[in-house]
Amino acid sequence: MTTVPVSLREVSDRRTLRRYIYLPEKLHQAYGNWVPPIYADEWKSNDSRHNPALAESDVIRALASLNGQLVGRVMGIINRKHNAQNNERTARFFQLDCIDDATVAHALLQFVEQWAKRLGMNKIIGPFGFSDKDPQGAQIEGFEYLPVIATPTNPPYLPGLIEGEGYEKEIDCVSYQIPLSEEITPLMERVFRRVSRNPNLKLVERSTKRQIKPYIVPALQLVNKTFTGLLGFTPMSDQEIKRLSRQYLPILDPEFLKMVTDEKGRIAGFVVAIPDVSRGIKKAKGKLWPFGFL
Repeated sequence: MTTVPVSLREVSDRRTLRRYIYLPEKLHQAYGNWVPPIYADEWKSNDSRHNPALAESDVIRALASLNGQLVGRVMGIINRKHNAQNNERTARFFQLDCIDDATVAHALLQFVEQWAKRLGMNKIIGPFGFSDKDPQGAQIEGFEYLPVIATPTNPPYLPGLIEGEGYEKEIDCVSYQIPLSEEITPLMERVFRRVSRNPNLKLVERSTKRQIKPYIVPALQLVNKTFTGLLGFTPMSDQEIKRLSRQYLPILDPEFLKMVTDEKGRIAGFVVAIPDVSRGIKKAKGKLWPFGFL
């Protein structure tokens, strides 16, 4: 724990926002399993023209310095739409990244807590972003694996710094790694045949992205109907649905998208498989252009 005062600076312009976005790659360069974000998406996430959640939330960002060197960052979020729908006064801290120093973590979390209190909040949770579509929580185990898309990643010391500030676990979020057989098992075959006998259900498969494009928005609308009640879930607006459909369509492989429709042709269920792009993102250092997409 340092005895040098921690200096905090609110992110207020594009220059400090750039430092905020790129700071983790400097803090975690020695952490072998850290995977950078796709930085083009990070810029869009922090731009109200591309992220409608910013218009529905109060947001604050801060950078922490020691002896003139950046050593941490944090974002504070108050999702007004979620709070109104759930009769809550809850704030969130998000993108907490810092060196292994309790004083730095304390300064960053206190910054968000005091901001939230000034705005009338009575509870704070985190790490939690604008919605459950953002990476949730702090990773506490499985550090031998590379993280997969939309899951949190952090150095092993971070959960201890958060708990040192008095935070307690609210829920476990689990990512599973499941070995798959190269052959279809008899059980899978029996389940498929049984479901296939239902005349009201139809398996829908398409071979091109142009063919699956009309299904993306209805699929996300189905998410709105089925995810209600999950921790932190806020139904997506039409604008957010369109944004997510544009974001994920380029990485969808039609071969790995399976949909089931009901007797009226409405999507009743779907499953998506996405190749593990973590190694590619890591090799490209989070930058798609000019050659990172390769």
